[in-house]
Amino acid sequence: MKKLLYYFVCFLCCSIGLYSCSNDDEASIEPQISITGSDDYFLKGVTFTSNTGEETLSFISNVDWAITVANTANGEKWCTVTPNSGKAGENAVKIKVDANDGVDDRSVSLTLRAGELTKTILVTQKQKDALTLTSNKFEVAKNGGTINIEVKSNVDFEVIIPENCKNWITQSAKTRGLSTHNLSFNIAPSEEYDKREGEIIIQSGKLSETVHVYQTGEGTLLLTKNEFSVSDRGEDIVVEVKSNFDFDVKMPNVDWVKEAAKTRGMSSHTLYYTIAKNESYDSREAEIIYYDKNSDVADTLKIIQMHKDAIILSQKNIEIDAKGGEFEVVLEANTNFEIQLPSNVNWITERAITRGLIKHKRYFAIKENTEYNERKAQIVFKNTENMVADTLIVRQVAAKLNINIEEAGTLSSIIGDKLKYKIKELVISGYINGDDIRFIRDMELGTLYIPGELRVLDLSSANIVSGGGSYFTSATGVYTTRNNIIGKCMFYQCSRLTTIHLPDNITSIEESAFSGCRGLTSIDIPRHVTNIGSEAFAYTSIKEINIPEGVTFIGQNAFANSLLSSVVIPQSMTRIAYYAFGHCSSLTNVTIPNSVTRIEDCAFYRCSSLSNIIIPNSITHIGVGAFSGCTNLVDITVPNSVTDIGVGAFEDCIKLESIIIPDNVKTISQELFKNCTTLTNVVIPNNVTAIHFGAFSGCVKLTDIIIPNNVTVIANQAFYECLTLKSISIGEHVTKIGILAFGNTEISEVYSYTAIPPSLGLDCFNNIDKSRAKLYVPQGAKDRYGSSDWGSVFDNVIELDR
Repeated sequence: MKKLLYYFVCFLCCSIGLYSCSNDDEASIEPQISITGSDDYFLKGVTFTSNTGEETLSFISNVDWAITVANTANGEKWCTVTPNSGKAGENAVKIKVDANDGVDDRSVSLTLRAGELTKTILVTQKQKDALTLTSNKFEVAKNGGTINIEVKSNVDFEVIIPENCKNWITQSAKTRGLSTHNLSFNIAPSEEYDKREGEIIIQSGKLSETVHVYQTGEGTLLLTKNEFSVSDRGEDIVVEVKSNFDFDVKMPNVDWVKEAAKTRGMSSHTLYYTIAKNESYDSREAEIIYYDKNSDVADTLKIIQMHKDAIILSQKNIEIDAKGGEFEVVLEANTNFEIQLPSNVNWITERAITRGLIKHKRYFAIKENTEYNERKAQIVFKNTENMVADTLIVRQVAAKLNINIEEAGTLSSIIGDKLKYKIKELVISGYINGDDIRFIRDMELGTLYIPGELRVLDLSSANIVSGGGSYFTSATGVYTTRNNIIGKCMFYQCSRLTTIHLPDNITSIEESAFSGCRGLTSIDIPRHVTNIGSEAFAYTSIKEINIPEGVTFIGQNAFANSLLSSVVIPQSMTRIAYYAFGHCSSLTNVTIPNSVTRIEDCAFYRCSSLSNIIIPNSITHIGVGAFSGCTNLVDITVPNSVTDIGVGAFEDCIKLESIIIPDNVKTISQELFKNCTTLTNVVIPNNVTAIHFGAFSGCVKLTDIIIPNNVTVIANQAFYECLTLKSISIGEHVTKIGILAFGNTEISEVYSYTAIPPSLGLDCFNNIDKSRAKLYVPQGAKDRYGSSDWGSVFDNVIELDR
């Protein structure tokens, strides 16, 4: 490890003569020790790799000093300091460590004393084949940027960015020194309101270090309608607000716009207002502002109220099917009016007229639109005595295009360039290949200057066949069609398509087939499909989907980041793949059949609306982070068939109140229940032999815990910051309790049933009141506990009756 040099600017208030004072004068000096960057140094300590190492510590003391090395738990002296004492002035000591051939990290504290002043330096040595990060936490602004990570390692390693983070964390340039690796990562801008968290894993075999990346978000606020026109008689209006945060409202300083009484108890994003009658002969306007008090995000609603003698249409836009038909217009007017039909169209005609005193109805007929262009026109309702008027816009959608393709690859010649970007709904029968799929993609995508109009694609009577050119080309490959298969990336990022009907003879939907189709709300999976590839429906707006019986494989990320609200896994499935439903934040209902045996890593990661789930007795494995971030999960039953639960499987399940760990589970994985802030009751089965790093850290409502007899190791930070934990029972075979294992708790009593005191890591009970807390130990073990590290933690050591 590179030698650390510490230098300090001499004290301005001291002179050389100060160090030559008599012993009486020295006793009156306030001791001071100064090291460059001392705050970080004494906070972070010194870290060595597993190899023999040496560091130089330079400092200035204004009095004589001494430095000691604490005794280690097993008495091994692997760290030495020379010299161990010295005079006032500038000094330097060498910290040396022997090679660590063990499989665990080890640490020892150095105490630097100058008179009554003491400072502690923690020396940590990594296990053999270690990785060391200079920093494992980064805060990034919402606009993104670059972070640089320094990795010190004596082994080759790989960088792993989890799938759920790859869309906003990417690795860029990498440089490498003899033993130090400088890694650079790009953080994309965030479009979310809430802070998002990601991680980068530096891994070598079983060794790994995790870098946590936190990025601030930003708010989005949009009114579905920014302007209301109100008649002079007043009315109630309904305002819909789309927002990803709870917003504030600034009302105008007028007496004619008020919040309606029925607003209370309704959705905070659906607001009601009452507009008073306008008695004046002038129109009037007011604005309501919706804003985020924590940022500059805002949107404005304008209310325009007509004066007397106004004409108000009940609706300003009419959309007519391509087949034509009739529609009714209701308007309010307190004056005579006339209707001005557009002079340049012949497809709108007025029907028989009826007239009332206040409310008027008019009927219009629309001819069939046989063109593939949308068409629109304006009908003006005008006061015959002045310029008061209101306008109705009539839109008629384009015709649906039905095409039968006898020869695959001829779609472009059938439609032609003239209609290519105008068709909204396309129905195809016959045969299509790669050339046809490419043309369909172009119809949806459009060009830089001409947007594509294709929204509905019906291939239910079509046959996908091999042949033609590539339908999609990317850095990862060139893709062509195959018989009866929805190929890889076939409709990738066709974001304007809303509905797709697939051929009934399809047997496989491959990787990323519909990924990024953000407008896609409806699709049926054909009954002959057996395979759904990775990311097949990721980042779509599909809310419900029927996965047919016969599907045996669903790839990783298959439905990730979609709007699925409900899903039924078919009996033909045996496992739920990695991140298959990750970040499905609207998912509330999942049915898992008895055929499934494995729930893989991150399968339901951050499904924040999922409140309960039944895991069948067939499940044997629950993977890493499988339910992590399911912040609404209240009830889950883990059956005894489960033998393995991965790291962080229930991390951040903040509403989970209790859980029974299956009897067949033998280890409590790292951070398994981290930050389960409402967890009050947990039963650890007798077969468990180890409780790993941070397993219950942040479980702030745990009050007591029983460690069963077969547990031998309670790892670092296992119960760290369990703020209300008061009582623990430690089984008779525990030999080691790690650093900060019970740090920042309120423990007042400990029952230890081990005859030989377990070794204690640094600050294992850092927040304990040693004068009040009680330690209960086996008969005849009081002296052993009192003379061990336990004796420095507990003043009250009491032998148990049995």
